[in-house]
Formats: sequence, C-alpha cells, structure tokens
Amino acid sequence: MSRTDLSLRCLGAAGTVTGSKHLLESDGKRILVDCGLFQGVKNLRELNWAPLAVEPESIDAVVVTHAHLDHTGYLPRLVRDGFRGPIVSTAATAAVAEIILRDSAYLQERDAAPSITPPCRCTTARTPARRWSCSTPIRSVQSSPWETPGRA
Repeated sequence: MSRTDLSLRCLGAAGTVTGSKHLLESDGKRILVDCGLFQGVKNLRELNWAPLAVEPESIDAVVVTHAHLDHTGYLPRLVRDGFRGPIVSTAATAAVAEIILRDSAYLQERDAAPSITPPCRCTTARTPARRWSCSTPIRSVQSSPWETPGRA
C-alpha cells in the first residue's frame, strides 16, 4: 500500500463560522466540502463577492454536509463561474437546499441595489436550485460505509 498525500485548505469559515468551504486535494483530484455563503456583519457578507481562491472548473466534485445557507449558498455562483462536476449529498439535504437557495436568491435580488448584482444571482429568483442542479445533479447517497444493509 502506497502513501497518498492529502491536503486540506480552508477557503471559508476560517476565523468565522460562516462561508464553509474546505478543499480536499489528493492525486490531482479536488473535492470541495461544502460551498457556503458568508453571513452576518457587512465585512463578512462582502467576502461573497470575492472570487474563490481556486478556479471553479478545477474542482472535481462538491460534497454538501447539510443544507444551511452557510454550507450551500455559494453553489449557484460556483456553477456560474465554471464548476461542472457533481454535487453529492443526501436526498434530504438536496430537498432542503433547493428551498433555501430559492429563498436566498429571492432575498438577495430583492435587497440588492439596482446597480449591484448579488453574488449568487441565479437565472430567476424562483428556480436557483434547478439552475445548478441541471448542470450539476445532486446525487443522493443511499447508504454510508458504516451501515449494514438490512439492519436498523
């Protein structure tokens, strides 16, 4: 068995609890764990307009741990900026994320000044989850490696 180098970089939620984005890299592959918006005070929210520290198209997949906006809210922008890989989550997380992202897009577009585009503006305020899930389907994780089929 050979040793594989693995690196973890925090692209968000460092020094704060919002904007969760953690990049795992190994063997030339990149997996982003969570892809959230910064929330809270203005200087944190302004970080949502900054470009991601890596090119979105260089990311192979996104794993979403749960649907909170600070873990999913940056997904529409990631897709808009070039990410084309799969987004992996449980079915429940995908369902809740769709509601949260639709609501967030509506609020961002409503609250944005007329001359400012929100950081995660989607094609329409009503269908942001459909916009990113069409080009990057959310796959449901049916079971975990810790579960034994047929056992409760």
